[in-house]
Amino acid sequence: ATLNIILGFINSVITQYSQAPEEARNPQLIDGALNMMGALCGPLCSRKSPIFSTLPDFLLTNVIPLFKSKYGFVRARALDVYCRYSSVEFSDKQVLHGVFEGVYNLLNDAELPVRVHAALALQPMIENEDIRGLLQSHLPQVMQVFLNLTNEIDSDTITHVIEEFVEVFADQMAPFAVQLAQQLCDTFMRIMGDITTTTDMSSVDIDDISDKTMAAMGVLKTLGTLVLNLESSAEVVFKLEEVIFPIVRFVLDQRLVDLYDEVYEILDCCTFAVKTISPNAWSLFDVIYTTFKNDSSDFIEEMLPSLDNYVSYGMDVVSTNSEVQSRLFDIIETVMKSERAGESERICACKLAEAIMLNGRGKVDGMIPGLISLAAAYLLVNDAIQTRGFLVYTLEVILNALYYNPVITLNVLEQFQWTGGIFTRLVQSIDKFTRVNDKKLVILGLTALLSVPADQLPP
Repeated sequence: ATLNIILGFINSVITQYSQAPEEARNPQLIDGALNMMGALCGPLCSRKSPIFSTLPDFLLTNVIPLFKSKYGFVRARALDVYCRYSSVEFSDKQVLHGVFEGVYNLLNDAELPVRVHAALALQPMIENEDIRGLLQSHLPQVMQVFLNLTNEIDSDTITHVIEEFVEVFADQMAPFAVQLAQQLCDTFMRIMGDITTTTDMSSVDIDDISDKTMAAMGVLKTLGTLVLNLESSAEVVFKLEEVIFPIVRFVLDQRLVDLYDEVYEILDCCTFAVKTISPNAWSLFDVIYTTFKNDSSDFIEEMLPSLDNYVSYGMDVVSTNSEVQSRLFDIIETVMKSERAGESERICACKLAEAIMLNGRGKVDGMIPGLISLAAAYLLVNDAIQTRGFLVYTLEVILNALYYNPVITLNVLEQFQWTGGIFTRLVQSIDKFTRVNDKKLVILGLTALLSVPADQLPP
C-alpha cells in the first residue's frame, strides 16, 4: 500500500511536469521524482512489481528524453535512473541502439557529473551483444574519456567501469594496451602525489585520503585485469611490464602497505602470463626481498603467488644464483621461525619450499637439508602443530625432499636421528592426506625410497 501511494505521488509529479509548458516546468520537481524512482529500483525491477510490465514505456517516455534536458543536473539524474533500471529490456533493438547513441553522446557533455553518469550507464549496456558491436568502433575514444574522468575525480567508480571494459574487449585492447597502461600509471602517480605530499596531517580530510587510496587501488586492479586478459599476447605483456613495473617498485619502496595486495597481484599476472621471468621482473626481486625484511611475514600470503612464479619460471636463474637461493631460503626460514607468523603464513612458507623442490630437481641440492630441518623442528615436537593443514604441508616438505632426492633426505634424517620420528608421524597422519595433490606426493615420496640401493637405506 505504501509503495502504491509513493508511486502515485511520483506519477502525479511527472505528469504535472510533462503537461506543463516548457517555460513553466520546474526541473527540481522532475529531479526529485526521478531520484525517488531510482531509490525504488530494487522492488520495482522485481517481476512481482505491480508496474514491472510498464517500466520500458516509463523509461522511454519519462527518462530517456531527459538525456537532452537543458539542465545538466536533470541529464545526470536521467542517466542515473536509466543505469539503475538497465535490467529492463526493450522489445525493439532499434530503441536500445537509440539509447546507446544518447548515452554515448553525453560522454562529451560540458558538465562533469553528466559525463560520469554517462560512463556508468555504458557499463551495463556492454552485456548486450549488439551494443558491444556498436562500441568496438568507438573504443579508443570511449577509453580516453574514461581515463580523463579518472583524472578529474579521485574515485574508484570509473576504474571499475574501465576494468569491465578491459575484460569484455580484451582482444580489441591489444593495439593500444601499452598506451592505456601508461595513462593509468600516470593517473596512479598523480593520485599518489596527492597522498604522499601531504605533510600536515592535522588539516587533512581523512575521507579524501581514503577516497584517493581507493581510487589508486582501482587503477592497480584495472592494470592487473589488463595484463590478465592479454596473457595470450606475450610480446604485449613484456611491453606492459616496462610501463607498469616502475609503479610496483614505487609502492614497495614507499612501503604503501594498503596497496601491496594489488601490486603483488600485478606482478603475479605479468610473470604468469608470459611464463618466464624477464630481466625487468628480476630487477624487482631485490625490492620484494627488502620489503619482506621490512615487514617480516605480514604479507607472505600476498607475496606467495609471485614468489612461486619466480621459482617456477625462473629456475634457470635460481639454480645458478646462490644469492637468490639464499634469499628464498631466508624468506622461508623467517616465516617458519617468526613468532608473529601464524600457521596460515607458515603454510605459505611450506608451499614455497615445495615449489623450489619440484621445479629445481637436481639443481638446488644445497637448499634441501635446511628445508628438511625447518619442517622437522615442528614435526618432532609435541603440540608444535595446531592445525591439520599445517601438519599436512609440513609433512609434504619431507615428502617433496624424498621425491627430490631420497639419498640426500635420508642422510639428513639419519644424521640428526630424525628418521624414526618423522616416518612414524607420517604413517600416523596418512588419513589426513585427502586432496589429489596430497595423495600424489605421498605416493611419489614413498616410492622414491624404492630407488635407493638397499645398502644405503637406514635400518
